[in-house]
Amino acid sequence: MSTLLRPTFSRWGRSVYETDRDIAFEEQGLSRWVEVLSAYSDAEIIVLHSKQPFGSRELEGLKNVRLVVTTTSGWDHMDVAFLKAKCVRCLRMPLIRRDAVVESILAMLLHHNRRQSQFLQDAHAGLWTRDSLHSILPHRIQDQRIAIVGLGVIGKRLAEVLHTLGGHILGCDPMVDVTEHGYIESVKWDDIPTTADVVLFACSHNESSHNMVNTD
Repeated sequence: MSTLLRPTFSRWGRSVYETDRDIAFEEQGLSRWVEVLSAYSDAEIIVLHSKQPFGSRELEGLKNVRLVVTTTSGWDHMDVAFLKAKCVRCLRMPLIRRDAVVESILAMLLHHNRRQSQFLQDAHAGLWTRDSLHSILPHRIQDQRIAIVGLGVIGKRLAEVLHTLGGHILGCDPMVDVTEHGYIESVKWDDIPTTADVVLFACSHNESSHNMVNTD
């Protein structure tokens, strides 16, 4: 039986990189504060990952849910308005995966800038192409104007890292006062195609951002 001081807890799915050992470690650590139920149970606290939707369909027949937590920055898989109307609190945890996302973005940018695909292809062919740098033209972050769209938890950290590496950072976010960060230059969305060398997206997926990248 649940109590106010020891609520019930249920996992609804897991991320692809989580192992049985991870889940067991989590349950062991949480068992001091919550009563851990089996996956997909009706519990007072439900934890989701980004691929698990949660809204009217999932809540149907559940009587105990009081808090739904997503271990991600994005929350478009949750029907927040519906849940709030049902007095179910929603919580996201963007810091958990912030640095992993930033490192992945940085890895992709460096892979593109340094023309790693070309160098790997040449290496597999047994070619040493250092003397062809003038035609391959790798880029340096410090020579680029990098626009970051979305300056939330991830975007701000991304801007900080790229600034440290010497990049000229442009920021676009209607919800944030870009001038608070001395090293970020404010840029309008419509001006990005003509002012930036690189565009990185760290914004949430919502009605205002849906299809913001299109033919025009």
